[in-house]
Amino acid sequence: MRTFKSIGAMALILSLPVACGDHGENNGSTDGGTTDGGTTDGGTTSLQSGESCTIEGSGFGHKDGPTLFYDDFESGAAGNQVTGWIIEGQADHKALYDDSHAFGADQAALIDFPDGVWGNTMYLTDLNLDEVYVSYRVYVHDGGGTPKDGPQLKFARATSADKDVIHGDLSIGMTYVGAFGEGSATWFNMGSADPGSFYGESPSTDTWARIELYLRLSTPAGQPNGERWAKMNYGGRMTYSGYPDGYFADPFGTTGLDPSQYTGAPMVTRTTDDADKHIQNVVMPMFTRPEQVISVWVDEVYIDNTQARVEIGDAPHWYDCMDRSPQPIVSWQDDRIVIRLNQGRLTGDAFAFVVTASGQIIEQGRIGSWAE
Repeated sequence: MRTFKSIGAMALILSLPVACGDHGENNGSTDGGTTDGGTTDGGTTSLQSGESCTIEGSGFGHKDGPTLFYDDFESGAAGNQVTGWIIEGQADHKALYDDSHAFGADQAALIDFPDGVWGNTMYLTDLNLDEVYVSYRVYVHDGGGTPKDGPQLKFARATSADKDVIHGDLSIGMTYVGAFGEGSATWFNMGSADPGSFYGESPSTDTWARIELYLRLSTPAGQPNGERWAKMNYGGRMTYSGYPDGYFADPFGTTGLDPSQYTGAPMVTRTTDDADKHIQNVVMPMFTRPEQVISVWVDEVYIDNTQARVEIGDAPHWYDCMDRSPQPIVSWQDDRIVIRLNQGRLTGDAFAFVVTASGQIIEQGRIGSWAE
């Protein structure tokens, strides 16, 4: 293993055959903000998906074990039913491995809704979490149809599932009604003492978007120490809703809002009436109208019991990135993180970021370039 000495407090180490370079000094930060790790010269390091990378430094905080769940849908043959999930769908329509659209490598999961099929999904259950972070890529093709009750598509959600698979008194997710991308999406959270819905954009059709959901339940119940937010990014455009005082905004546009404000304020996210409930299910897109024809692909699904994670982006600074991909965690210590590299659609220079459990962003600098 090759070790690179740091200029300041942190160093970057990579397990051969990967070598990501070294970087500069950690200049300090506050919770929810960013730490400038200095400039990095990653040399001629060539990065490849699937290889291991070790980041060594300080202040990464605590995270229990590896990423709870990650799926890039490359493990099964195209046309076969997806494995590793609970699969539910009408008739013979089940979630399948598919190679007609993929975000990163060769395949994604297809959740199809042909005419007459309104229910089709895949989900994880019995998670029993008080905190959940979900990131996934989604691609929607609208095949038409005129549903008598109006168009609708329920995107992924995390739920306590105390009512059924997709419904619970505690949940966070997104549903769209009407035309895609026209201010028709409803981000919702239930189980909170504050208003639970906020309207904004849904993803455009025939393009990949990244959607993130984060929910930390109040512990103990009734205390204003929970947090919740949702984010969406497609083509460098990000809309956001934090609760309460949530808003949808575009950090790359003309809102004038400081992107570092894009965090949810502390609040009650689990009332005393729901004290015995936890997040049990994470469900991928699952429902549309019977007369509506929609095909949905999902890829790069990352689910964990904390927002602590590592991402690699296409720019040195977090808020300058047009795209970032989460990196599956192998192990995590306060001074050392091992990841399995996930390229997604990134090309060229690669820049690493550590996000702590409190949401602090530590900019690690350039770690090399993706292999052609």
